This record gives sequence, structure tokens and C-alpha cells, in this order.
Amino acid sequence: MTVNYHSIWNKVENLPWCTLVASGRTGSDAFQSQLDSHPDVFLIPGAIYLHSFWKGSDTANIKGDLNPEDIVDEFIGHHIHKLKTVYDVFERRDVLGENMDQSIDLSVPVFRQHLVGLLSVKPLNTRYFSQAVYVAYALAANQNINVKKLFFDHIHHIKKVPDIINDFPNCKIICMTRDPRAAYVSGVENWRRHQTPAHNPSYPLYILKRIIDEPQPLGDYGKYFRMIRLEDLSDEGVMKEVCKWLGISFREEVMKSTWNGLRWWGDSLSNIKLEKSMTEQEFAKTIRSNQWEEKLNVIDKFVLNYLLYDRLRQCSYPCKNKTGIVVFCIVVAAIFVPTKYELQDLSPGNLAKQLVKQNFRWLLSLPYHYMRRVQYYFRLLLRRVRGSYFVLPLIEK
Repeated sequence: MTVNYHSIWNKVENLPWCTLVASGRTGSDAFQSQLDSHPDVFLIPGAIYLHSFWKGSDTANIKGDLNPEDIVDEFIGHHIHKLKTVYDVFERRDVLGENMDQSIDLSVPVFRQHLVGLLSVKPLNTRYFSQAVYVAYALAANQNINVKKLFFDHIHHIKKVPDIINDFPNCKIICMTRDPRAAYVSGVENWRRHQTPAHNPSYPLYILKRIIDEPQPLGDYGKYFRMIRLEDLSDEGVMKEVCKWLGISFREEVMKSTWNGLRWWGDSLSNIKLEKSMTEQEFAKTIRSNQWEEKLNVIDKFVLNYLLYDRLRQCSYPCKNKTGIVVFCIVVAAIFVPTKYELQDLSPGNLAKQLVKQNFRWLLSLPYHYMRRVQYYFRLLLRRVRGSYFVLPLIEK
């Protein structure tokens, strides 16, 4: 059957664009997966960095005329796991479905045909390329193009937002957030189980800064920027407001976590025991609860409660309003006490391990990273005293 790509472009070219980012390990994939089965939405499972691909592409950056077929072939080579998720093991999209025995398996020739056809009738630039990838994916997945109302992109990293805005000036931006203490524990402990670089003593501070500071520049986008709490993804009232803000209808499908209609069981970073008998509600509760209260020590919890009180209160997270000069002095002293993760770095066993490895640079960096963390805590303390915290533009019911 001949496809009229000019007609398709007439329908989709001016549809609104929304991009999704995360501030640490805050559930961006979980939120995106709940929009997966919504017929109004153009969506590709998981984060995809189309602008980064274009910037680094050999075929898209030659001098002279661009060849859409070569660009498409290079793209497919880099993104085969998006079309055939049996290769997407890390995100556990290779074990989808109720029995964890299914995966997405789109036809590569069909996807290629549609993407080449779409690119052949438009100028070759990042805007049209990005739109064409989503449309070609939807066509390959046999979705109804005529009912689509929104492109929903997932770039994950806040620093990539300007590239998107350059092509889609009225793009809406959603940033995920979470109880910062839970995100702190999840970000450090889950990544340290999987990646050697996460064992760098600078990593816990990097995670904390992502959670607290990264979303703030997005406030410049005003009405186009909103945040969603991971803890609210199971709240139908909140999801109705999300759909309303996105300009799509609320449907029961948005209360389920799927990829291409197949149930998703979370990524391999999540340290939980999966059981096929789990209901959607049981699974969501289990994967979103990391027992941070038990994993942080008393001093960490006390200091973070005080320093982040304004954020915790605004987002309705459990917290205690401890005030007074005595409490303030105790907090100042407690800031100098090594955190749980600094104590792990300083443990005799770990120090001996680094000595055996002759990792002297790592050992010498410990005091430096400790002082950076202390300095950052005092900056948070100053914000608390001044009341100069960033008010998150949350979507709430």
C-alpha cells in the first residue's frame, strides 16, 4: 500500500511537543510508561537523544547534500534496541508482559521505509528528523496517526532541554521529582551496585545536587514547565490533571505501566524481588519504596530534615519543623560529621582495598570531597535561613 507522507506531515507537523526530564533517580521512565498506551500520544519507550544523535552523526554532518537513507541506516544501527527490545536488557524491556516472556519486536524494514519516506519530503534538520522518528515508530507499531495530539519526548537530562526548545519553542517540559532523601539513597546505592565510577567519593554529592538544584533553571520556562512527584503516579486525580495540562484526554490506561501495551517490571537497577503474582498496585508500591529511613543514619536524617525542610513541606513529604537557636547550633555541628557514604569510604576495609590497588589519587581526594560536601550543606543552610528555596511548580489534584 502506498503511504501519502505529505498527508501525514499535514496532520502532525504542528502538533505540540512535550519533553520529559529527571532530577536524579526520580521515576521518569515510570511516568512515561503510564502514557505508553494512550492513543493520543506519539511515544518511543524510554529516553532517546535525537539531537545528540544528529550532532554526532557521520551521515548528518557531511559537507554537501544529505542522504536520508544513509541517515536512517545509521540511526537504526544505533537504536536497534528501541525497535527490538530483546536487546534492551538494562531497562528490562526484554522481559515484558504478565509472564515476563515478551518484548517489542517492530519490523526494521517497515520502520526504515516510513522514516526514509517521511524524511524525503521535508528539509533534513533536527526538527523534522525528530518528528519523523516518532511518526515512523508509530506507523511501524500500527498506531492510528489520525488521533494523535502530542509528541511526548524523553530526553532525561535537563542540560539537553535547550536543544529541544531551539526546535520546538513552545515545548512543554515535565521534570520528575521525589522525596529527596529517597532519591539520594536510590541514586547512590543502586548505581554503586552497577557502575564503578559511582564509587568515586564525589558521587553522593553529585546525586544530591541533581535532586535539589538541577530543576531550578527550568523555572525560566514559566507556564511551559511543571513537575510531578513520583509518589503521585498512582493517584488518579493527579494523572487527570497531568492529562489536562498536556492537552490529552484522561484514559484508564494511564494508570498502568506498559511499553507498547506490554506490562513493564521496572529497570534492572531497582533492587527488588519480582514475582509474577504481583498486582500493578503491589509492584508500584514495592519498586517506589526504598526504605531510606532505615538506610540513612540518625544524623543524616536529622541534618537533611533541617536543611531541606522547605522542599519537604512544600511537597508534603514526612518532615519535622525543628526550630530555635539550639537546634541551629546542633545542625551546624552535625554538618561536619561524615555522612553515611563518607563513613563507608573511610571504613578500614575500603581504605585497605584502595591501598592494595594503589589508588592513591582516590585516597587523597577524600578530604577534598568531604569539604565540598560540607560547603554545599552550608549553602543549603543559608537558603533555609533566608527562605530562598525554589518552589516547585507541581501538578497537583
